[in-house]
Amino acid sequence: MRKLTMLFALTIVPVLAFGAAGAEGAAAERMLPTPAGVLPIVEEPVTLKVFVAPAPFIGDFNTNKATIYWEDMTGVNIEWIQVPAQDKEEKLSLMLSSGSDLPDIISTPLSFEQVILYGSQGLFLPLNDLIDEYGHGVHKVFKLEPNARNVITAPDGNIYALPYYNDCYHCRYAQRAWINVDWMQRLGLEMPETTDELVEVLRAFKDNDANGNGKEDEIPLLSLANSWHSDSTAFLMNPFTFNPGNSTMWRYVEGDEIVFAPLQPGWKDGLRYLRMLHDEGLLDPESFSIDQNSLRQLTENPGGNQVGMSLGGYHGMFAALDADGAKNDYEALPPLAGPAGPRAGRGRGGGGTVWFPVCPPRRSSWLPRTAGIRRLPTVGAT
Repeated sequence: MRKLTMLFALTIVPVLAFGAAGAEGAAAERMLPTPAGVLPIVEEPVTLKVFVAPAPFIGDFNTNKATIYWEDMTGVNIEWIQVPAQDKEEKLSLMLSSGSDLPDIISTPLSFEQVILYGSQGLFLPLNDLIDEYGHGVHKVFKLEPNARNVITAPDGNIYALPYYNDCYHCRYAQRAWINVDWMQRLGLEMPETTDELVEVLRAFKDNDANGNGKEDEIPLLSLANSWHSDSTAFLMNPFTFNPGNSTMWRYVEGDEIVFAPLQPGWKDGLRYLRMLHDEGLLDPESFSIDQNSLRQLTENPGGNQVGMSLGGYHGMFAALDADGAKNDYEALPPLAGPAGPRAGRGRGGGGTVWFPVCPPRRSSWLPRTAGIRRLPTVGAT
């Protein structure tokens, strides 16, 4: 039986020596890690087999830019074992129950109950010593979240999996607008930076066959009626006054006073701006009633994408996330400057959360950095 651990390159020597025998153990002794905090994390490249169940919109992990980046950064080549997301639970259950033919890493979430169960059975190796010796990135998380160590420690005192630590910046600043850069390139337009410049871009979308299909079917601005930060009156109001997109939060502190945004002069200016967009046919009235399926039919129209701009926390709200979907037509629009000049993006705050399981000790040494990526749950086998 091969034993699972939260493994990455630096753990190869102690773990394979503990959990494997013969040729595997001898090979493991030659896989030497670099010092903690140093990339790549092994002196010579190694290859690991990794079990994943990617969502359909991610595509092939062999060509995914993030996974290629991880391989280049760490010096670990990955042989991906990919299963459909809908088959994950069955495949994972059979694999863990048998305890045989295990990959080197299982990169898909497990519940804390599963981690405790298989850890107590000896299938997962305790990580306590590995964290102490190599997990300087993990210790950064423990410092930020003092209760994290207690939360991830099993009743027997061992840590069998590391937390999925996610500050979710895209959740915190989720009030976004997405503009069709494919149309902009076709019409020779620059990214708008002010409310007035946005009007000119939307007018160009409306009047110049932006999708190139020879029909007057372009919709300059259309958003979902009731979804995650899709309110068309929020992002477009912020150049004029504070609007986080939630009527229960239309308050802010100015000096020593609590201010109610709808009573401020900028609120009326923002409403006039929205009225002008509507009257000119730039803001489609369907934005107050359309559902996601209907909106996606317009962005994914085989005869040409019909939507120039939409709003929401991410572009999958109005466009398919397939590799060749309409999402590729859009980029995030920077916060706009209004008549008074301020540029502000809004969003509701979100804190770090702990999930199970997550990165192996060495990999977590660089994931918490601002230049890294913090969102891959991983558990490993050896």
